[in-house]
Amino acid sequence: MRLHVLRNGPVKSVEFPGEPPARELRDCVRRIATGWSFQDVELPADLELFATLALSPGAWLAQ
Repeated sequence: MRLHVLRNGPVKSVEFPGEPPARELRDCVRRIATGWSFQDVELPADLELFATLALSPGAWLAQ
């Protein structure tokens, strides 16, 4: 997934390059990732971060 992070830390948006996951999973990941903040990291500008998620059946139940 691609995270668009603003210079002051919050995740502005999330994109899924290639074939997106099922809508329910996509919505859940977006909801969680847009709550992340990188405000403790000194960023030089707005940027994009790429992340790979390893998901397994029932993994979300462990939360």
